[in-house]
Amino acid sequence: MSRTLGTHSWDRLAVMTAIRVGLAVSTLAVPIATDAPRRGLVALTIAYGVVTVAAEVLRRVAHPFAIRAAVPIAVLDAAFVICAIAATGGPVGPLAAEAYLLVAVAALLLSSSTGLGLALWCALLLAGARVGEDLEWWTLPGRVGDKRIAIAAGSYAVVALGIGAAQLVAEGGWRRRGDRAAALAALGDVFEHTDGDEGVAVALVGHARDTLGFRRAAAIVRGRDLWRGATADGNNDLLFARKGPLGRTADETLENAEPNLVRVLDPGLLTDVLPNAKNVVIAALVGERGPLGVVAGEWGGGPRQRVPVGTVRALEEAASQAGRALDRQARLAEVARLATRDSVTGLANRRLFEETLDLEIGRSRRQGTPLSLVVLDVDHFKQVNDNAGHRAGDEVLGQVGRALVSITKASDLAARYGGDEFVVLLPGCPREEVVEVAERVRDGVSKSTQHMQVTISAGVATLPDDARDAEGLVATADAALYVAKREGRDRTATPDD
Repeated sequence: MSRTLGTHSWDRLAVMTAIRVGLAVSTLAVPIATDAPRRGLVALTIAYGVVTVAAEVLRRVAHPFAIRAAVPIAVLDAAFVICAIAATGGPVGPLAAEAYLLVAVAALLLSSSTGLGLALWCALLLAGARVGEDLEWWTLPGRVGDKRIAIAAGSYAVVALGIGAAQLVAEGGWRRRGDRAAALAALGDVFEHTDGDEGVAVALVGHARDTLGFRRAAAIVRGRDLWRGATADGNNDLLFARKGPLGRTADETLENAEPNLVRVLDPGLLTDVLPNAKNVVIAALVGERGPLGVVAGEWGGGPRQRVPVGTVRALEEAASQAGRALDRQARLAEVARLATRDSVTGLANRRLFEETLDLEIGRSRRQGTPLSLVVLDVDHFKQVNDNAGHRAGDEVLGQVGRALVSITKASDLAARYGGDEFVVLLPGCPREEVVEVAERVRDGVSKSTQHMQVTISAGVATLPDDARDAEGLVATADAALYVAKREGRDRTATPDD
């Protein structure tokens, strides 16, 4: 019984007390408005009042016992109600509705099985009243016919069963919503521990397929110059990076940030990654930066197949959470970029250069490959600041940075070392080629600067020819740079010069 009443048992028993008071008052009001036997109803109501007071005392003083006694007291409630109904005209009398009220309240506040039990109990009591009349044990106003008893019994059962069915449907909906909320919370936890846009896409399609029940799913996230994403079908889960339009429906979903349901996908990237998909739900990944991509789930089935509304909403909620996760990833990436990038030039800063230098030296030693370093300095940079101002100086540094990015390879690392000094780390570049590379870099930087003629001096060094560790490599290249500056600038010097 305690499981039936649950954690709100105090409130439910209080409502039951209020219902009992209402039943008693309505019963006492009947003799005033009708010719029902006043003395008998008053005595019956007084007895019922004693039961009501006892139930309330139990609720206040011995609540656990009141919970256990709830059903037996409800049986007494039914006995009072049926006696009052029988004494005032039977199932068609002025108190007939009290039985329906009691059955409904018991089904709602106690349990659906208790409500059904009281319905059967009320029917039996009505039949007993009919038998008592036949045996001439008592005389009731208005004969209680067999048909009326049968109709009343059926009605009581219908009320109890209807409320029970409604509760099951409601509880099923609450359970599904609870399961969906738990799954969404678990997905959020996965997003919290996932790195990169592709990681978010993988987690999202896995949720759509494994938790929401889609046959196949695809998540597509907007990149700088292409779309990145993941697909899941239970067999071949793939990552992809492609160019091209998503497709008309997917574009509409992105633009309107509203889910779309389509029988067949129109041509585009979404069709390419979900070929021959049927009955597809498309939801937008939207974040603080605007539309970020889409997720699509294939429900499958024929042209009459319908996707449950709850599933569509669940996919939309997951897409919304994925959008927030992508925003978080972008913020983290920006923080990481700012921590390792120079704000003026956009190049790696000294911290990132030194970390990378240590890693590349370790790799050079393991693989037995050379590692070269070019240290560059803008000639007469102080004069640029003095004559044109610091803003012009920053513009020159920015142009140098952009030039270094365009000239160097992806495997190289260009960094601002400090002030007007830059470094270029060249993995795999031997000593006999480093001067040529440095000259190409110097020439490219000089040609890329605008507004004023800028020349560059450079010093080079190579591991293991000129140094044995990171500190020695930087010191040797820096010493060569000072040789180049001492010999007239606008040139490259080596440790042998």
